[in-house]
Amino acid sequence: MATIFDSEFVAVTTEVIRRIAGPLPFSIFIRRGENTYTKLFPKGEEVEAVRFASYETGKGVEDFFVHQDDYRQYLLYVEQVAHALFQQKSAAGEQVVAVIKEMTNLTMLDLVVKKHVDGKSIGYAMTTIKGCIDVLANDPKSLFRVFRLLSRHPYLIKHALMTSVFALLLAKAENLESEKTLTTLGLGALLHDIGMSMMTFDPEERAELAGEERREIQTHPELAKRMLDSVKSVNPEVRMIVLQHHEQPNGRGYPNGLHDKQIYYLAKIVAIADCFSALLCVRPFRDEAFTPVKAIEVMVEDRGKFDLSLLDKFSKIFVTTKAS
Repeated sequence: MATIFDSEFVAVTTEVIRRIAGPLPFSIFIRRGENTYTKLFPKGEEVEAVRFASYETGKGVEDFFVHQDDYRQYLLYVEQVAHALFQQKSAAGEQVVAVIKEMTNLTMLDLVVKKHVDGKSIGYAMTTIKGCIDVLANDPKSLFRVFRLLSRHPYLIKHALMTSVFALLLAKAENLESEKTLTTLGLGALLHDIGMSMMTFDPEERAELAGEERREIQTHPELAKRMLDSVKSVNPEVRMIVLQHHEQPNGRGYPNGLHDKQIYYLAKIVAIADCFSALLCVRPFRDEAFTPVKAIEVMVEDRGKFDLSLLDKFSKIFVTTKAS
């Protein structure tokens, strides 16, 4: 944890604090000076709106904090806030951005603590992903609509964020440094499964899929691409990633059965990140999540689905096994 959050106290967003109802599950602090913090609202008490506002507006306090030991508890509360927020028909853009960024922090923390992914690399990815969220925020209605759709299936938001992390880690291994390229890749990874929200059934409730259900799932890249055509902040390259992230170099992917050189390079990166992210999670058809090392082994065994050079680079981030 300290590799990402290297201070004893961690800044939290006021957009979440304002939405807390009932006794606090953690204490809230303000900073009085360098390395000096004062408890404003103790754990178990309620946030007094008037007092909170007096510090925020009257005294000009810009940042509020929780102790590092309580930070995960705070982030779990963020999940509840996000669920409630996306049940609404609309929300202010700053609320949506703040909550999504805090959900990003929860994803990062889980990857470090539970999956033992390198914290410094995670920090690099976190910065880029939050930049992608800011890009989407230029069209606040679309930002809310996209994440409201993803929130229909809680797995999708976590999966989108994890996929973005791993896509950016692979981009780093590939020495991709252009801000435009990284933003395009990050956005493509964040939005790659938005079409799954349009299924007539919930895939996360199925241990096995009937033939018709499988065919329906294979339409989700095209559905997503069409949905994103009207989002101003999403460029054609992002939509290409979304459309092609299930294409395979062996020609057995979907929706168009493209072969190796026909597949957009950044879509190949997201394909690897997408599969790896899914393998790290419990799914309806699999009771246990794979470790990163086991996930790589599974992907290497099925390497015809992936670009071999990229898979080899990706495997070296976690293990020494080569793809070929």
